[in-house]
Amino acid sequence: MKYVICDMDGTLLDSKKRLPSKLNKVIDELKKRDVIFGIASGRQYFNLYEQFPDHRDDMLFIAENGGIVYQGKTPVFADALPMEDIQRVIIKARQIKDSYPIACGMKSAYLETEDAQFLKNAHMYYAHLEIVDDILTAIQNDQIAKITLYDKRNAQTNSYAAIKADTGSLRPVVSGEDWVDISNPTTSKGNAIAMLKTKYHLDIDDFVAFGDFMNDYEMMKECTYSYAMANAHPDLKTVCNYETCSNDEDGVIKAICALYDLDYEAL
Repeated sequence: MKYVICDMDGTLLDSKKRLPSKLNKVIDELKKRDVIFGIASGRQYFNLYEQFPDHRDDMLFIAENGGIVYQGKTPVFADALPMEDIQRVIIKARQIKDSYPIACGMKSAYLETEDAQFLKNAHMYYAHLEIVDDILTAIQNDQIAKITLYDKRNAQTNSYAAIKADTGSLRPVVSGEDWVDISNPTTSKGNAIAMLKTKYHLDIDDFVAFGDFMNDYEMMKECTYSYAMANAHPDLKTVCNYETCSNDEDGVIKAICALYDLDYEAL
């Protein structure tokens, strides 16, 4: 296996949003075996990069649920949205009361308001965030892989209901009580791994993957060594070949130790 790729929330992070205490030692051991450790998440690349100061320049980052891929600081891939669809979505989003769009690109994320509640929530997920006068002007020199809408009311009944008919070729998905994500229908963690297979001449046996929810589903289908957490969604478990302990029981670390013959207790 050449890559070990983990989802973040509900998988690598415990229920208190903490990284495993043994993670740095495990990554060191994987590096000795020429195995690259990676993260696959719906979060922004820059947010993920900041969380791994000891190893981030050697890690793979599949960000924005597969829309953006970086190897350390080097951009690898962006599933960029068509500009005409971006324009349609941003113009429509501006008309939805209590809904605020963010354009998520390779270089930064872009928004148009200084609303305090919106900014507080946006900063939780976006480390690079620019407040601009006009998103459509600001993104001209970037590749946009996702548009997300923050909704002060309810994402399902307000933003999603208003935008779903106006996204063109793009796919809108409610990703939380307050958020709607809009991306290419091809965008997924699994598609990102398929791209890596093609780019680096790899196959299904070269990947180990860990996940807990349905945005990990396509990723698991691309990996022979697919692990569902004990706390995973039941439907995800049906597509995974293996199961490990929960995210609160160090499930990722224990499974990696078993795969690579590492002494968990001695780490």
